[in-house]
Amino acid sequence: MKKFLLLGISVLLAACSTNYSTKTLSPSCQDYFQVIDNNLSKSSLSNLSDVKISFNESKQKLDALPVEKQNRICNIRMAHTIQKSK
Repeated sequence: MKKFLLLGISVLLAACSTNYSTKTLSPSCQDYFQVIDNNLSKSSLSNLSDVKISFNESKQKLDALPVEKQNRICNIRMAHTIQKSK
């Protein structure tokens, strides 16, 4: 189930690379991506590098949005992630 959740998250958002600067992402998005980074570091998915590339691409798209939209999106996704991890 956790592998499915990680894969689902990659499809929904994508963009979880520590090489990408998060200076312009809202604090809620920075928190969200930190949780995703932690989950991915514990994962044993065979296509983990592909997932990280997808997360990085999505993070860049999110970074282009206004901070208010970033907050709204990341707060929803964080709540969803927390709910699924219970």
